[in-house]
Amino acid sequence: MNKGYGIDQQTLKAMAGNLKDSVVELTQCGEHLSRQAMLVSLSLQLSGLKRQLSTSTGRAKLLQTAGRTPFGLPRSVHLTSSVTKKRFAGRPVMVLNAQPGPQPVVLALYGGAYVLAPTKVHWQFYDRLAQTSGAQVWVPDYPHLPGATVDQALAYLHRLYAALYDQTPVSQITLLGDSAGGGLAASLTEELVTQGLPVPGHLVLLSPWLDLHLTNPALPAYARRDVLLDQAGLQALGAKFAGGRSAVDYRVAPLRGPLNGMRDVQLFVGTKELMCLDTIEFANRLASEDVPAQLVIGRGLYHAYPLYATPEGQAALLAMAKTIKGEVKHD
Repeated sequence: MNKGYGIDQQTLKAMAGNLKDSVVELTQCGEHLSRQAMLVSLSLQLSGLKRQLSTSTGRAKLLQTAGRTPFGLPRSVHLTSSVTKKRFAGRPVMVLNAQPGPQPVVLALYGGAYVLAPTKVHWQFYDRLAQTSGAQVWVPDYPHLPGATVDQALAYLHRLYAALYDQTPVSQITLLGDSAGGGLAASLTEELVTQGLPVPGHLVLLSPWLDLHLTNPALPAYARRDVLLDQAGLQALGAKFAGGRSAVDYRVAPLRGPLNGMRDVQLFVGTKELMCLDTIEFANRLASEDVPAQLVIGRGLYHAYPLYATPEGQAALLAMAKTIKGEVKHD
């Protein structure tokens, strides 16, 4: 994230509006939104990412930074889980909490607009998830912008997934992704469905980006309330990552892809974010195809809220852990 931006008048007004909305929810809605969540929302707005995404210059800087940022655990992050560094098909993979004996396996695809590396928040979330679920969590440096498109990303992840299910029953594999990683996880699962290959026992999506072109005409109203993401900026990056594929191709828009054959899907999304409507539509399509699924909507919450160590995030984490361990069956 670019830390060089100051807080201009427009940003201050938006922050004031968001703070007012949050206070109203706290005082009038039975303390629906925790104080910790309010602070996370304000910190996301202060990050400057939305403003950076909104300009061609800002996006160019993100792409330049992506080409120079090494993949790995930041030095400032200390995890409870063990961390094993591996390589697969020439790219680094970090494995958290690998233990002797059988374990559930989570293949975790991080978000970041197909540009950013996993953040400190991601690594801390993966650590909590590993400790709570008992799973080993695989975090691959999948191909992304500026040097790759969705085709290269899916080809790599398909190979990695196949290597995992050669060693682990698919019923014990969870494919998890947030934001851009969530869209990629959905596309990969749809590719497996299309090819008649074993699908993961569980698919867990956190605020997934399910349409790279963000074509729903009702999205601008949600974009205005999103403190982190800019719709036009994501559309520009999404077009690059699509690599010329049709806007209705499931690799570009898993929102409209094949679902019959998925095994168990769990979705989380906030109401104050750009991905809200598409996630709800995806859940409705799953229901129409009789795919076992659970949709958890975080009222008043921001993009990818389960990643954060708030009461709302912890509740989502516990629900995910039960799914990963196979303790619940979704209708």
